[in-house]
Amino acid sequence: MLKASVIKYFRWILGGVLLIAGILKLIMPDNLIEVLLFFDLLNEENAYVFVYMASILEIFLAISLFFQFKPRFTAISASVLCTIFLLISLVGYFNNWEIVCGCLGEFTFGNFDELMVIRNAVLLGMAAFICGSVFKTKETPEGVNKNNNKWR
Repeated sequence: MLKASVIKYFRWILGGVLLIAGILKLIMPDNLIEVLLFFDLLNEENAYVFVYMASILEIFLAISLFFQFKPRFTAISASVLCTIFLLISLVGYFNNWEIVCGCLGEFTFGNFDELMVIRNAVLLGMAAFICGSVFKTKETPEGVNKNNNKWR
């Protein structure tokens, strides 16, 4: 029972963070676009496409976490995304990047510091815990475990 409620809270927290980040990037994509242009990763047009697609992905994953849609796909996708976030924050931290990451639009500074690394590590831990719990359940072909719960 305790594990089920922990997973529920992790889904809501991670989903909330992804939803807020996705919406804020849709509203104010400028910081992340500046980062992509600064590192010469994409041209301006492709940077906008990338940021909007990333925002839509974050929002989709958030909604999927909230409503327990395709739990295995969602858990794996959230874990991969959080791993990417953590890796980027570690690279930025160890290379002393003094730019704003743009992960939450213009509402935060998003410096590549210890706090960002810890935050991303915690988010990855939650995603990994959700992922582990989803793959421990024995699912029927309909995607529901024997207790008719999509998430343990």
